[in-house]
Amino acid sequence: MKGLTDWRIDFHSQPFIEDHLQEMSQSIFKKRKMSGFFNPVIYSLSVMITLLSLILGLAGVISMTLFGCMFFFQIITATILSRTISHSNMHAEKLKKEFRGYHYILDKISRQQFKSPKLNSLHDELFNSDNSSSKAFGELSGILNMFDQRNSEFSFILLNGLFLYDIYVTRRFNRWITRYLPHIGTWWSA
Repeated sequence: MKGLTDWRIDFHSQPFIEDHLQEMSQSIFKKRKMSGFFNPVIYSLSVMITLLSLILGLAGVISMTLFGCMFFFQIITATILSRTISHSNMHAEKLKKEFRGYHYILDKISRQQFKSPKLNSLHDELFNSDNSSSKAFGELSGILNMFDQRNSEFSFILLNGLFLYDIYVTRRFNRWITRYLPHIGTWWSA
């Protein structure tokens, strides 16, 4: 880093970031207990039956009543589970807020070429692995965008009635937690 004086000055001039990310991620990881419609088989069956009843109803093979019942059932299910879904959204927002502080620094590090084998190894660990910090941040941003897309009543009814969208997004966030939270300590120490 001897020849990177400007880079080091810029890097050290960034505001201090407190390390709440690790402890927050551990508390989120411990709190999540999902069952029922968060089970992939139950979720998939409900969505498939709803969509199949829509297709068969439109084709005139069965009455649209089955589709109407499944559509209504899925909206009720999403409404009943809205508290759990809101907690997931809140945790995702908190993680994103914590990640914002790291994002600028990670972006600067990702674009920098280092000469030291040790720094190159840490760089690869942060950015070139399957569980890289930049990939995790991108996926978390995508999940938050998905949570935001359901904010109108029309989208809530349509997306949950057809696809149980809120449960899908919550399940996706839970997969993100399972995949990336164990690596946060490694990213921080790097």
